[in-house]
Formats: sequence, C-alpha cells, structure tokens
Amino acid sequence: MFTRFTTGLALGLTLLASVALTGCGNAPGSGSGSAPGGDAQGRVAVVDLDRVAQAMGWSDELQRQVTSKGQELDVKFKALRDDMRATFEAEQKKIGEKPTDEEKIKLNQMGMELNRRLGEAQNVMQNELRQVQMASVKKYRDLIEPAARQVATQRGFSVVILPLDNILWSDAGNNLTDGVIDALRKAPPSTASTTGTPATPGSPETTPATPPAP
Repeated sequence: MFTRFTTGLALGLTLLASVALTGCGNAPGSGSGSAPGGDAQGRVAVVDLDRVAQAMGWSDELQRQVTSKGQELDVKFKALRDDMRATFEAEQKKIGEKPTDEEKIKLNQMGMELNRRLGEAQNVMQNELRQVQMASVKKYRDLIEPAARQVATQRGFSVVILPLDNILWSDAGNNLTDGVIDALRKAPPSTASTTGTPATPGSPETTPATPPAP
C-alpha cells in the first residue's frame, strides 16, 4: 500500500516548496547588483528546482529515500493487519459455528472497532511518509538555494521564483536554471550536510495498540 503510495512520485521540489526564494540577490530598492546599464530593482528570475535536482543526480536519491520508507511502512502495516485479523478469527473460533444473536452483535462490533483502529494506523503511517518526503525535499532545496542566490545576484535579479502555472509568459533570459546547475557542478555541495529524515511521528505511542479489523 505505502509502496504504491510512492510509485511515480516526482521529486516535487517545485510543488512542495514555497512560492518563491525571496531575497536571492538584492532586496528591491537596494540598487546594488544591477545588471550593466539597467535597474535590477524588482527583477524576477525563475529556477526549476526539479530540473536542477535531476541534473545533479539528486532526484533518484530522494526517490530511494521515500520508496524505502514506503516499503518499511508496508511491512509494518501488513503485520498490524495480520495481527488484527488473527485476533478477530480467534474470537470467531471461540464463539463457534452457531453464535447467538448477542454473540453475532459482539463479533460485528469487534470487527468494526478493529477496522477503525487499522484505519487510524494507516493515516498515521501515511502522514509519516509525507513528512519523510517533505524533509527530503527541503534538504535538496536548501542545497540549491545558495547557488540560486549567487547566480541571481551576479545577473542582477532581486527575486527568484519557481515555475508556476499562473505565469503566462516569461523571457527565457530570466530562467537561471542552467546557470544554477553550472554553479552547483563547479562547487557541488555535500548532500550529507543536511538532514533529510525527520523525527518519526509514527512511534508506538502514536500507533493504535490493537490492530484494526479484518
């Protein structure tokens, strides 16, 4: 289930990141860092974070991190589900083949409760997986930001934004993606310098003690 949740997962740096990398270069009104013969105040550039990460070979690593977590949660979820199913079947066997109406009601209530708890556990694990994904995305976005700031400053831009669907048109000269890739290749940052794995929210305390239903 959680493996399928990660299948086809794009890097998602653009989607999960905030709308803009503000402050890349000079703040509007500073007057410094202007391109020759022009005023850089308020000049906006674009950087495609997904393409940068792909060019640097980080996309596959991020995918592996999230997929690995998904596989781990798959195992955890299936064990929980099987345990709950065994609990239900044991109670069913205990009652026998000819349960009374009262026993039928009790068994049905037990099944509903187990299903509810299993659903809660599933939600906790999905949230845990999303947090791992977001932490990994932030790690690589933080590695890209200094290079984006440097290239933007050198070329006289005061703001760097991410590609957005609501941008109707943008001059190709405003796209700093290739420049950022070049800068990162000349001085590759260490991917071990930041942490991509958050604290685990799905600890035993947050996972329902009794597995939900068959």
